[in-house]
Amino acid sequence: RLKIVCTVRSAMVDITRNLPFHQICLDNTDLDERLNKDLSDYIASRVNSSSHISTNIWHKKMSDTAMMEKLNNFLIIKAKGCFLYVKLILDFIERGTLNIKSSSFKSLPQTLSEIYHLAFNLLFSSSQSYEQVCDILSIALATLQPVSLSKLFNIFSALYVKPEVK
Repeated sequence: RLKIVCTVRSAMVDITRNLPFHQICLDNTDLDERLNKDLSDYIASRVNSSSHISTNIWHKKMSDTAMMEKLNNFLIIKAKGCFLYVKLILDFIERGTLNIKSSSFKSLPQTLSEIYHLAFNLLFSSSQSYEQVCDILSIALATLQPVSLSKLFNIFSALYVKPEVK
């Protein structure tokens, strides 16, 4: 028996319409409520395994349980099936980078892009600190395969070779 797993980008899903495939959607919570259940279970697991998460989430007018339930619902809605969003938000809360003191969660990043923007702002507090690693990050992003340390050194060194004009 032959089993084929075929993935396709959302914009190109029309290509597969005529193929006799069963369709599984991993990011559309409207089609499959199990995604929300999985996210909810993941959030509960992280909250139960880390006391830092619950201590960094509080509200003076709400009980801890009500606040956690509200956070759970908020994250499920914002994540739209994306575990990476939930993981990164909970990581920031656990480390104390994000402290939630309001039940509206307006201080939380709303998208993955905002999460990465926050992460970069925390890592590189000034443009000078970013400039020190900019070339290495550019090399890492441009390569299609992992680069060994010696190859990275050679590439990085080549950036600063001045051509000789004779």
